[in-house]
Amino acid sequence: SGTGLGRRLLFQAVPEPKRTKNRLHIDLHAGPADREVTVKRLTALGASVLREVDEYGSRHTTMADPEGNEFDVQ
Repeated sequence: SGTGLGRRLLFQAVPEPKRTKNRLHIDLHAGPADREVTVKRLTALGASVLREVDEYGSRHTTMADPEGNEFDVQ
């Protein structure tokens, strides 16, 4: 998407203990032009859309894999 070079993982500490929150949360950067197509492809593979987020100048789709693990498509 032009954001950075190559693949990267960001590890971010959270203040609350693990209860139902993922230990690892992946953001997929498809880019604005390909986000909708990527969401449709992932839905066809078994993921589900949890919510569309458009706030603070950022737009992404929060999804869950078949096991319920959340991830974002930006």
